[in-house]
Amino acid sequence: MSQSIQNFGAHLIAMPKGCPYEASSVILQGGILPKQLPQDTLQKIQNLPNVQYAYATLSGMIPSVQKKGELDRITGITKGIEHMKNSWRDISNTDMFFSDEKNSNKYLILGSEKAEVLKVSAGDTIQLGPEHSSFIVLAVLPPSENQEDTSIFVSLPIAQEWFRQDGWVSSVSVTLEDISKAEETIIAIESIEDVQVLTMNELLQMVLEYIDMLQWLIVGILLIAMMASFLQIVNTITISVTDQIREIVVLKAFGATNTQMSLWILFQSLLLGFLGVLLGIALTFLFIPVYELMIPYLIPTITTGSIFLLSGLDISFTIGITLLMTVLACIHPLFIMMKQSPSTAFARKPL
Repeated sequence: MSQSIQNFGAHLIAMPKGCPYEASSVILQGGILPKQLPQDTLQKIQNLPNVQYAYATLSGMIPSVQKKGELDRITGITKGIEHMKNSWRDISNTDMFFSDEKNSNKYLILGSEKAEVLKVSAGDTIQLGPEHSSFIVLAVLPPSENQEDTSIFVSLPIAQEWFRQDGWVSSVSVTLEDISKAEETIIAIESIEDVQVLTMNELLQMVLEYIDMLQWLIVGILLIAMMASFLQIVNTITISVTDQIREIVVLKAFGATNTQMSLWILFQSLLLGFLGVLLGIALTFLFIPVYELMIPYLIPTITTGSIFLLSGLDISFTIGITLLMTVLACIHPLFIMMKQSPSTAFARKPL
């Protein structure tokens, strides 16, 4: 996430007024905002003092020409991005990309993953858009670990035409000449109608708060799942001990003590618990690649790269918690076992 913010290449982001939590996460991952800004907002911001560079974007999805049944993420951009984002500074001939001449419509820039999927490189030609127009790949961007990797970049007028958003942009990214005067610039930008501003610090803070809320939600779900699992383990061990009462009282009749029988039951339960948690961990690693393929389709704004990270400490903690729950789940069945004596058991039911 921090890397995504560093790669964003802006001090400020001007966006339509709305929920800052939604906007911050969507913009950070290159997603699509539900509201738009008038295109002249870019010019108004560029005319403000202390603004060094600014560029506007318009993002959306269109049916893929190369991959039937899939969607391409299209981002229309304006001049200025080549001065702000590190990944764009090494691209030569960006003037052709932003040129107002008709031949400028023949160029696009691909994210690294998108180029790999399409199996193209700089200089190749691909078809894109509702009319299947031919475009020359001007450059392929280096990996950025965000949605830029899966995006196709075209000039803003092309994106506006495809999305039927003539005169509108999603956001405006800004770098400042003097960061110490940021507060004054923010006030000036927010004086523009229906515009709110996020700084990189605010963006990071909002995303961290959002992640914190999600973490507590996940913890709550895990606690409920653990309680349900614990009750199921208690029930399973109790049934197992009850089914073995006949064997237990026979062993007691031949001199087995409650301590010996308790250790026997604990050993059985811990062995089953250990094998169960190993099976669960193995299935987790088996299905992680499947989840990582599915989640980007369910959550388009999710970051690229590995989503699930399991360390050795996580695995050790999982095994430890499972074994502890198994030991606690044995307490009630052990009390049942200890109350059984050969004399009462034989009197109650013939063996």
